[in-house]
Amino acid sequence: MTALKQQAGAQQAMTLPQDRTGTRLSLTAELNHAADSLGLYRAELARILGLMCGDVSGAGMLQTLSRADSEPRRRAERFVCIYRLLEQAFAHDDVAMVHWMRRSHASLGTTPLLAIVDDGRMDDVIALLRPAAGEAAEYSAGAALGQDARMNTGDPKTGH
Repeated sequence: MTALKQQAGAQQAMTLPQDRTGTRLSLTAELNHAADSLGLYRAELARILGLMCGDVSGAGMLQTLSRADSEPRRRAERFVCIYRLLEQAFAHDDVAMVHWMRRSHASLGTTPLLAIVDDGRMDDVIALLRPAAGEAAEYSAGAALGQDARMNTGDPKTGH
């Protein structure tokens, strides 16, 4: 099997449910879209996933994220969950989403972006965007793609 066919097979294995336009995106595509929309550097994305900078581009990331039991895949799914919750909270307004991620929140003691990148606190950021902060912190890729209707109805700008 050629490397190209292996990559295509891995890409198909990671296919997630449809996005808001009805287009099916892979986890890799969804992750790249989220990182680009939020203005993240590749180094920040690498830290979020627990990888080296060189590992977040091309076939290396595709291969890493194709393993269902990998820690980088779990982190990628959680980051996509955050992005989808942001999209719901801010009606797909990228400017407002970026502002929220880069604005300090008292409950985090920092910005959500720094809490995620520097401290790995994705669950804390998810809790700010979800209706019940004490909820169990198990989120699937399906929930990350907006299939979970329990979206926070409070003010996502303040976290209340």
